Amino acid sequence: MTANTHQLQKLIQLAQEQSSDGRRELLREITDLFVESHAEVGEQESRDFAEIVGHLVYDVEMEVRQHLAERLSTLDNAPHNLVTMLANDEIDVARPLLSNSPVLKNADLIKIIKKRSQEHLLMVSKRADVDEDVADALAEFGDDEVLESLARNDQAKLSRGTAQTLVSRSEKHSPLQEPLITRDDLPPDLINQMYFWVSEKLRERILADTQGLDESMVDGLLEEAQASIVNQMAYESNADVEPSPAEKFIRRKALLKQLNAPLVVELLREGRMAEFLEGFSRLTGLDIKTAQQVLSDTTQQALAIACKASGVEKDHFSALARLTSSDGTLDAADIFEIIDMYEKIPVDAAQRTMRFWRVRQTAGEDIPA
Repeated sequence: MTANTHQLQKLIQLAQEQSSDGRRELLREITDLFVESHAEVGEQESRDFAEIVGHLVYDVEMEVRQHLAERLSTLDNAPHNLVTMLANDEIDVARPLLSNSPVLKNADLIKIIKKRSQEHLLMVSKRADVDEDVADALAEFGDDEVLESLARNDQAKLSRGTAQTLVSRSEKHSPLQEPLITRDDLPPDLINQMYFWVSEKLRERILADTQGLDESMVDGLLEEAQASIVNQMAYESNADVEPSPAEKFIRRKALLKQLNAPLVVELLREGRMAEFLEGFSRLTGLDIKTAQQVLSDTTQQALAIACKASGVEKDHFSALARLTSSDGTLDAADIFEIIDMYEKIPVDAAQRTMRFWRVRQTAGEDIPA
């Protein structure tokens, strides 16, 4: 008797079996037989198996469905309808299929992501073949745990939009930060956005990785990032907005060649915060939002990078650091420490980091009026 003939007999027996115990045992036996002889199973036998088992599977205990899902999870010719049915079952049944089954296609996974629990999404995020469409859906519907799992999946393919979503979420959810920064495929401009909210250790990693980038690679990455930001800003911008008095003041100073570090320090001392922010932004080449992030960094390291890259001298940097500190004062030891930090930052490393921080400002200049 061939395996196919034996399987057919068992299927007929299963369809006729009335007792729940008998169905349970037959279903286990047929599942094992199908898996063990899957290389010999033809399309018709596979359809018969899926049809009969699919009708009966919810009449048996979860333990039996778990066994069925586990055995089918590694087969590339398992019946598609049966696999998708079980993948939508309770998580204890669906787990092996969601994480492993080669039968589940992108469309199947995206439907599951949209309709099922976060536990289902978590299993999908661990798959070895997560492509951009699936990752996009996970980023849209997943909670922090799902996004962290996705970030840790080195084989997952992330679109720029999904990478940006993960980076943005990492500001509030710190466990996302390290797996994102250590990924090989995350755009450096997005990694450099994270500088303002990650730990000292991760900041050092960002600076080291940025310094090691090839210059031509940096140019290409910035061009791509700038194009993406231009599209976003063009959608959001309003070209008819009247410049503020502070912006007009700084523009005039720039035209008169009077915009420099001493002026910016003096504006801060006088408490003219709007003019100071506009002046600091213009002096460093940063957009207002990024300039605010630099000035809000309590470690003063971001300020040191911005000043070093922009040619702001040590004395003016220390004045800015003192005046922007939490209480507006720094003792002698603090001043010594931040000046030492400023002096130890290589100019080329600071300038390369600033190229990424400036990308949004550069993109804004490319938006047609």
